[in-house]
Amino acid sequence: MNFLSLTNRILKAFNETPLTSTTFGSAYGFYSEAQDDINRAIFDIYTEEDTKWPFAYLTSTFTTTAGVQPYTTNSTYFAIDWDAWYITKPEITVSAMTLSGTTVSVTTSSPHQLIVGDYVVFNNINDSASNIFYNSTPPGVATFGFTVTTVPSTTTFKFTVPASSPTPIATASSYMLPPYPAQDLDLIDWNTYKQNGLVDDINGQVPQAVPSSYNQPANVVRMPDNSVILTPVPDRNYTVTYSGWIIPTALSLYSDTPTIPSQFEQIIVDKALHYAYMFRDNLEQAQVAEDRYTKNVNKMRRVLIPQTEYMRTDDGVY
Repeated sequence: MNFLSLTNRILKAFNETPLTSTTFGSAYGFYSEAQDDINRAIFDIYTEEDTKWPFAYLTSTFTTTAGVQPYTTNSTYFAIDWDAWYITKPEITVSAMTLSGTTVSVTTSSPHQLIVGDYVVFNNINDSASNIFYNSTPPGVATFGFTVTTVPSTTTFKFTVPASSPTPIATASSYMLPPYPAQDLDLIDWNTYKQNGLVDDINGQVPQAVPSSYNQPANVVRMPDNSVILTPVPDRNYTVTYSGWIIPTALSLYSDTPTIPSQFEQIIVDKALHYAYMFRDNLEQAQVAEDRYTKNVNKMRRVLIPQTEYMRTDDGVY
């Protein structure tokens, strides 16, 4: 299923000569209309009311900046999944560790996003004494692990250890656990945020927070212009992950393929035929094609979108 084959199915219904890969780009008149109708049909399928197709679902990320509260979202989304916002930080690979006196210097293979005062723990760090001193994993208690004392760069940091501690030896599989746990971001609507006195009602602006109030964000607020703000104001570089449903990219080349599963090709054709019949002023056939589209897109909805499971008992349905 590609743009050429879909267009030719419309042309076939009108007994028109099919296009080829050579003539596709120079099509005009009804041939060009058929191409446009395919893209209209795909757009309509993507934006079906109350429908969130799995093939349109996309996950995006952005990195926060300390002291910055507003952020923009992916402009290709037509709907955002506000239940799927969270702060995440992957394990960081440790490329080198050295010991000088009681100071351990760590080099990571990617930016670690640590600040002074963070607690870190390690996995798979060998050491000269063959013990697990550097591999102790804290059970959620801050006093375990090691406290970051210095952050010379985005890929280096230091911490101190007791005197006579063994020398750490990083290997290819050594890594550092995140300095903060993954956390969901709860949605707060704009009006609630304003009512809580967190917005300048005169100017409609988010007030500048003082650095002492910066912290790990716990909430995401949807702004009227579809940008977002995080609260509390971020105190560092966090990776924010969120998801939504994208607007389809219009097909252009004859070989372009839609992301709608190929088994539902007929649904694209039905909707495109509706537009093509409207173009030819055949309202009766346009309605037939529309009815067929409505029936089949509902079938696709039942197949692709999880339905609520019910359990029937002698007392009723739950």
